[in-house]
Amino acid sequence: MPESVHSTTTTQIPRIPEPVVLTWTPDYDDGDVAYIAGSPPPPIPPPPSLASSSSTSVDTVRGHPLPPPPPPPPSLASERSSLGQFWASAVSLAHATIGEGSNSRRVSLIDEETALDAIMEETSPEYIEARVPTYTLEYTFSPVEGEGESMLVVPPLDAPDTRPVYHIKVTHDLFDPSFFITTVRRGGGSDGDVIGDFMMKAGCSALEETVFFKKSECHIFKKLVAITKKDEFQWRLHDSNDGSLLWKWDKQWTCRHVPERNVTKNKNYELLAQFHPPSAMRTPANTAKAARMTVYPPGQKFFDEIVMSVLILERKRRKLMGTRRVG
Repeated sequence: MPESVHSTTTTQIPRIPEPVVLTWTPDYDDGDVAYIAGSPPPPIPPPPSLASSSSTSVDTVRGHPLPPPPPPPPSLASERSSLGQFWASAVSLAHATIGEGSNSRRVSLIDEETALDAIMEETSPEYIEARVPTYTLEYTFSPVEGEGESMLVVPPLDAPDTRPVYHIKVTHDLFDPSFFITTVRRGGGSDGDVIGDFMMKAGCSALEETVFFKKSECHIFKKLVAITKKDEFQWRLHDSNDGSLLWKWDKQWTCRHVPERNVTKNKNYELLAQFHPPSAMRTPANTAKAARMTVYPPGQKFFDEIVMSVLILERKRRKLMGTRRVG
């Protein structure tokens, strides 16, 4: 609040153009905000002399005490939100509008940055974890309009969080444009945190194909291993204690979790995800050529590696379609 409002001596009172009465007015169109507006009071006698007013409060000079603020709107008490959101709303109440018309200004009564930092430190970490879906969701690989080299992985409209999960972009190696670099970032923009990238091109050797994940780069064949059974591949998870992902192609990619290092024959492993490539031909009933991926609750833990591995597998499958029948 401005210094003049806190002043207790008449030597500082002239900084206020005229005495004001502050009224706490909740904004019921916005349940998180209340304003303190000023208006001129009724005529009052002139303030006491300088000699007798050194200890006179601003409330006394104005002739009557400030009215007590009413309680926050009921909607705040009943709002079902996280602890952090609730207190962030409370912080937004701590503002006042001083003066009227062109001379009015909105001021903060507290240090918002310090208060919000303290609030977020106390917010329960379980709130973040609770946002991980606990039921099956179908994600869409949606091309970014106007950007032929980018697409987003987006959840369905009825998901608890409808924001894009990943941003995928394909660029060329500037030293060898025949190589394509696919970069996966978290969120819906090209400035999100990098999950990883991989570099491939048609007709290159296995020693030229690389994958970068979790700040570590290696050849793709060290992460993605073809096993003896036709059209099955094993993706070694970054944490070796987690085992691997087992991918199988049968008109779509199916991903299962192998907790041990090696695959056991005929064992029914836990289903994590299924990737459905876009249809080869568009029809009146299906005009969009967008790939879809169904992710089951156990697959959320490995979502980053599921996306990275299926992008590489689908690229390889399309490269091999001319020389080997896999689809």
